[in-house]
Amino acid sequence: MLGRNSLLITAIGLFAILAASGGASETFFFRYFPRGGAVSGCYARAYPAQHMALHPKQRVTSIGLGYAAEQGGKPSTVLVSLSLTIAGKKKAFAAYADCTDGGQNASCSVESGEGNFLLMPAGQDIKLAVGSRLTLPIAEWHEEHEEKDEGGEILASSPDLAVGGDDRVFLLMPSPNDACTVPPG
Repeated sequence: MLGRNSLLITAIGLFAILAASGGASETFFFRYFPRGGAVSGCYARAYPAQHMALHPKQRVTSIGLGYAAEQGGKPSTVLVSLSLTIAGKKKAFAAYADCTDGGQNASCSVESGEGNFLLMPAGQDIKLAVGSRLTLPIAEWHEEHEEKDEGGEILASSPDLAVGGDDRVFLLMPSPNDACTVPPG
C-alpha cells in the first residue's frame, strides 16, 4: 500500500510541475505562431486618423509582424518580418529580424544591425516593445522615387523609434497575412 501511495504522490507532483510550466512545448512562438494551425502568421495594427490626432507624437501609422521561418532547424530561433509606415513619409520600411524564443517572450534583433525589440504576450495579441534602437530600411528603393528627409538627405531608413516620438510600445492583433505584406513604395 505504501508503494501505491508513493506512486500516486509522485504522479500528482509531476502533473503539478507540468501544469505550472505550461508544458515543454509552450514556448512564445508555439503559442502565437503554431505550425499547421488556423492561426494567422501575422500580427498587425493600423492606426486611424482619430488615434493619430490623439497621439500627435506618434509617428508609426501602421506596423506588421509576420512569421517567416525557423532558423537552422532550431525551434527556439525564428525569423520574422517587421514592416511599418511613418506619418508624412511616402515609403514603407521593412526588415527581417532574428528572434530568440525565451519561453514567455522573444527577443529580436533586426538583421541589418539596426536595433532590437522584445515580443511579449498580451492575451491573444502580441505586445512589441522597442529596444534601445530601432530603424528599418526603406522596403523598396527606386532612384526615380527617392524621398529626402528634412535636411535634404536621401531617406534610406525610418526614424529611430527609440528616440523622440511616442513609438515605444505597440499592441499587435492577429490579422490577415496581407496586413504584414510590405505596402508598395
